[in-house]
Amino acid sequence: MTRRVPPHVSGAMRALNLSCPRPELLAALTAAEWQDALRWSDRAHLTLEIARRFRGALPAAVEERLASNLANNAVRMGKLERDFGEIEAAFQCESVEFVVLKGFAHWPDVGGASLCRAQYDIDLYCPPPQLATARRALDRLGYRPISGYEKVPIDHLPAMVRPSEWKWRGDYFDTEFPVMVDLHFRLWDAGTERIRVKGTEAFWERRTRGGRDAFCFPALASVDLIAYASLHLLRHLLRGDLRPFHVYDIAWFLHTHAADEKFWAQWEGTHDESARRLQLIVFLLAQNWFGCCLPEAVRSGIAILPRSIQRWFEFYSSAPLETEFHPNKSELWLHLSLLENARDRGSVFLRRVMPSRLPPTVGARSWPYWRRAFARSLHHLRALIPMCLEGLRFGFSLQNSKNSPPVIR
Repeated sequence: MTRRVPPHVSGAMRALNLSCPRPELLAALTAAEWQDALRWSDRAHLTLEIARRFRGALPAAVEERLASNLANNAVRMGKLERDFGEIEAAFQCESVEFVVLKGFAHWPDVGGASLCRAQYDIDLYCPPPQLATARRALDRLGYRPISGYEKVPIDHLPAMVRPSEWKWRGDYFDTEFPVMVDLHFRLWDAGTERIRVKGTEAFWERRTRGGRDAFCFPALASVDLIAYASLHLLRHLLRGDLRPFHVYDIAWFLHTHAADEKFWAQWEGTHDESARRLQLIVFLLAQNWFGCCLPEAVRSGIAILPRSIQRWFEFYSSAPLETEFHPNKSELWLHLSLLENARDRGSVFLRRVMPSRLPPTVGARSWPYWRRAFARSLHHLRALIPMCLEGLRFGFSLQNSKNSPPVIR
């Protein structure tokens, strides 16, 4: 793991390695480092996974904190399932068809145990002609759109939430945390990313039922679920706001399905090459970060990825993790490597170098909001010069290097 992140972060990441876990690195943390580690893992959405895998072997104060987090998350998940039940019933009354994306839709194929997922919203995909009806149904349930998303390139309508007096108090497991609903109208934003992916329209045609026990819901087919999860992760990677749990989610799936030859044969036969290539990039990142096993179909696909992608992993595979501590935009060089023409590259470069939008917010824009907005602008400025130097280094390395072997660790 990179030296450009604090020891409590690298220790947590290496402890969560799936092939060669290092739990002793967590045991070596001091009380102060544990506080930093838990604050980081909360933001990374990995706290509950640490609890699931290492609970019973951690310091008493940490055990107490994790037990409280698990209990509160169970309450939150119960509330989320009840809210989803109300939404599903309202949609059925209006004959609205939908599938659940992300979150509990990943059970059991992607991710770990259900109660070890920190989920804050309900993501639903509806065919565009039914979006207006779905939104009216949510409106009748008391959900209202959050302002601030008007100019944000997202794949869903502005997030909707029931108005309340709730305020953020720094607790990621607050049982009163309001549930937001995102109504998606597309599965991939080719216009913003300038990357064309063939075949995503067939995801809807292959939809099925997902879930567990008595909690079932419309969902993507398993072979499309991993594809969508990967595209979702890639979008966040290319936009510089990747959360480590998203990578761990994919790594867990790969690790637990590495020997399922039938599934990977279906995966190869179902998805277009353009979709498989993007997934392979995500799979390689998951393997680099969390040491998951890879099925042979994935390993052979990674081996023939373009040289520019191979070089990016050689130089910058840890950069998305480092950015919180050393601001960078190294993912830009990966993005540009995936584009086919100069016009697309110029559009993406300008958008990433000069972001023009303010972050969305719930309620009025208070002093804490403007403080975060200023910090975000400062983050972009701090990353600008290193980004230009990195671009020169990366371009020079491509001109002077020969084909590199796949960066599989």
